[in-house]
Amino acid sequence: MALGLGITTELLEKPVLLTPKEQGLASSLQIWYENGKDIVLGTGSKVSRWLDQSGNDRNASQTNILLQPTLSNGGVRLTASNNEHMDIVDSSGSSAAFSIAQGGEFCVFMAIMPGSVNNQVYLSDSTNEFIEIMTAKKFRFKGNDGGNLHSVLELPSNTFTENTRVVAFGRDSSDLLSIWVDGTSIAYDVGTSQNIINDRGFDIANIGVRDDSDRYVTGTILELFMYNKYPAESKIENLNEYLMSKFSHL
Repeated sequence: MALGLGITTELLEKPVLLTPKEQGLASSLQIWYENGKDIVLGTGSKVSRWLDQSGNDRNASQTNILLQPTLSNGGVRLTASNNEHMDIVDSSGSSAAFSIAQGGEFCVFMAIMPGSVNNQVYLSDSTNEFIEIMTAKKFRFKGNDGGNLHSVLELPSNTFTENTRVVAFGRDSSDLLSIWVDGTSIAYDVGTSQNIINDRGFDIANIGVRDDSDRYVTGTILELFMYNKYPAESKIENLNEYLMSKFSHL
């Protein structure tokens, strides 16, 4: 509807943000811990389970009340000093760890509120394979399948701070590692970074800890999902925007 002088009262259309299961990615989705969705509380605000929305029955779980994180902003707040973390299990409580094969593509997306940016392992298994915020400007990945190899991406100063961040990290078909922070592809220093080509396979069994014993996360995981595929750039952009639109107010 127009009101003279070519002025229109029609609302501009907003872009449709597609969820992690859309864009033809559902079959590649390995885990999805969706903010505010199917979070099971134990005692008080302690979280005993965060049910997987991928359809793979890979739930984040902690049966020990002393190690359970706390519900916060629709996600889980972990405290390193309490050794809080979660394991990936199926509905029966058995391990539901999964693997990314050697040379296999992957991409993980997470919205986080870090309480620390030093040695924060967000995903791992029990054999020293992990994905970690190492420092404010270093991001580290290690896989063992095919031989131990760790990669350190040297980022611009203060890329990671104790503010809400949307982080995406992946490996493409050429085994090149890439990282995005708040929707921006980060051009890491190829001269000082280590092993930016890394084809090693790895397992994911734990959330918020390395080797079941150290490098615990301090901070909140608002939402996390992961694919065994490296999505097209347009889809990565949309998935980053999906998370940023949900948590920009925090």
